[in-house]
Amino acid sequence: MDRFRACIVDGEMNFIRNMGAIFDKEETAAQVIDEIESVLRELQKKAKGERPVRVLTIEFMGDKIEVFGDKLLSGDIIKRLGSFNINYEVPFISAEELREADPEVVFLIYHGGDTDREFAKGYFKEAPLFHLRAVQTKRIYPLEYRYICAANVKTGESIKAIYKGLYE
Repeated sequence: MDRFRACIVDGEMNFIRNMGAIFDKEETAAQVIDEIESVLRELQKKAKGERPVRVLTIEFMGDKIEVFGDKLLSGDIIKRLGSFNINYEVPFISAEELREADPEVVFLIYHGGDTDREFAKGYFKEAPLFHLRAVQTKRIYPLEYRYICAANVKTGESIKAIYKGLYE
C-alpha cells in the first residue's frame, strides 16, 4: 500500500488540471475543479454541526475483505467531512476483524450494476456480519468503484454520496 502515493481529492483535481492542459481544455478543467471545491466547502460547512462517525470502507474480494483507509479517495473525503476511518496496517481483514471493528457506517464498494451491488450487500445477511451495528441501523451504503478510484470528474458526486451516507 505504501508504495503508491495517496489518492486524495487534491490529486484528483490535479489530474483534471493536467488533462485540461494536455488537451487544451484548461477552462473546462478549471470549471470542474471549481465545482469540486464548491461542493466540498458546502458539505464541510454542513458537516461542522454533525457528530463524527466511525466508518469502514470495504470491498469483498472472494474470501477477502479489502479495506479502503485514509490514503484512498473515500478515506480522504470522510476525513474532510469531519468523520474518521477505521484503518488497518494491512490491506485485507477477516470477517472477524470487521465484526470486532463494529463501524457505525460501512461504505461497501462494488463493481458493475445492480446485480453486483445486491451480491455485495448479501455478505451482510448472515452471521457474523449480520450483527454489525451498521447493518442493524441500516447504514450500509453501496458505492460504485468509479466513485472512489480515479473518480476525476465524478469527485464532486463522490463527495455528495459520502456526505449523504455519513449524515443524512
